[in-house]
Amino acid sequence: MVYYNDTKVDTSDRIEAATANAPSPRILAVGELSRWIQSGKNVVKHPQIAFADITEVDETLLETLGTEMVVSPVLCNAFDCLDLAEQLQACNFRGKYRAIAQNLPNPALVRREVKAQCPDVDFDFIDAGMVPSGRIN
Repeated sequence: MVYYNDTKVDTSDRIEAATANAPSPRILAVGELSRWIQSGKNVVKHPQIAFADITEVDETLLETLGTEMVVSPVLCNAFDCLDLAEQLQACNFRGKYRAIAQNLPNPALVRREVKAQCPDVDFDFIDAGMVPSGRIN
C-alpha cells in the first residue's frame, strides 16, 4: 500500500493516474506505514512525498514516482537502513538515500557498513535533532 496525497494507491497504473494531474513525488518515505496507519496516525499530505512500506519498494515504484530521494528511519521493527540500502542497490536506484537518526552513537560505523555493502547508493543521515517539530501540510 503506497500513499500519495492522502490516497491509497495499490498498483503502478494507479500511481501514474494519481500523479497525472499533480507534481510527481520526488521523495519516497519508507517505513512501517501499515503500523503507522493502524495506530491511528495520519499520513502527511504533500505533493512531493509518497509513503510506502519496505516490501513495496521496487524498481517500478521508484521509476513511476520519479523518486529522487528515499528517506527512512535508521532502524524500525521491520528493517534497518542497511536492509533498505541493499534493496535500493538491487533496484539500481541512483538518487539519494537518507536515514533519519537522532543521537546515533557511531554514525561513521553505520555509514562505512552501508557503503561497503552498497557502494552505488548515495547514503547519509538526516539528524532528527535538526528537523523542526510540527506538521508539514
